[in-house]
Amino acid sequence: MSARQTLTLTSKHQLWILSQFPRLASTNSWWSNVEMGPPDAILGVTEAFKRDTNPKKINLGVGAYRTDEGKPFVLESVKKAEKLIASENLDKEYAPISGVLDFCQASAKLAFGDNSRVIKDQL
Repeated sequence: MSARQTLTLTSKHQLWILSQFPRLASTNSWWSNVEMGPPDAILGVTEAFKRDTNPKKINLGVGAYRTDEGKPFVLESVKKAEKLIASENLDKEYAPISGVLDFCQASAKLAFGDNSRVIKDQL
């Protein structure tokens, strides 16, 4: 398979592969040595914000700016990006439940290896 070719998996196969990750991660495989990552720092900032009783506190951890009145403030760059999306007729649809095909294929190849039976036989 050349670098430009991609593996084609049906939605059924994608869902099967994704369903195998918990089992594979818990078995004696290279996944079993992967340690849990640290807690999300942003969630910790949000929790600290909630506990803080200072009336002048500002929550900068959620990725949204607010006015003094607590209303969302949309940056000019965000407004421009939204206009660009609208002008190009791009939608804001969620990815399908089975995921974005190219991403799922690349993830499966990363997880199982190019020479694995799952990839070769498109299981």
